[in-house]
Amino acid sequence: MPSKTEVIFEYKSYQCIITFNNEGKWGWRCGYVKLPKGHPYYGFSMMQHVISNLEVHGGITFAASSIFPDVPGYLIGFDCGHGGDDLIKCSREYVEQQCKALIDQLPPFTIPLNSPKVIPCKGRKVSF
Repeated sequence: MPSKTEVIFEYKSYQCIITFNNEGKWGWRCGYVKLPKGHPYYGFSMMQHVISNLEVHGGITFAASSIFPDVPGYLIGFDCGHGGDDLIKCSREYVEQQCKALIDQLPPFTIPLNSPKVIPCKGRKVSF
C-alpha cells in the first residue's frame, strides 16, 4: 500500500508522524509516535499489556522499528482504517490530536542530554 508522509511534528519532545495511505479508491491516515531509546516502553510489542491498554483511535496497531526513513527508530502507532472511519472524521487535525493524547498517556521520561537534536528544516523536523 502506498504511504505518504503528511506531516512530522513534535509534542512534549516526542517526534510524531502522520501518514496518508491510499489503496485504490480507499484512503486512511495513521499516526505514529517515536519512542527514544531508554523509554520504558521502547521495544515493547503491541500485544504487551501496557501498550495494548493505551487509549487511542482504534487501539495501538503498530509497535516496531520505523518503516519511515524520515523518522528512524522505534514507533508505536494507530490507524484510522477501521469500519466506520472516513477522511472527514479522521482528518489530519484529528490524527494529530490522537498522537498528542497517546503521548499524554506515556509514563514520564526525560530524554537524555546526549540525544540527537531535532531542528526544523523547511517545515519538517530533521534529526542530526
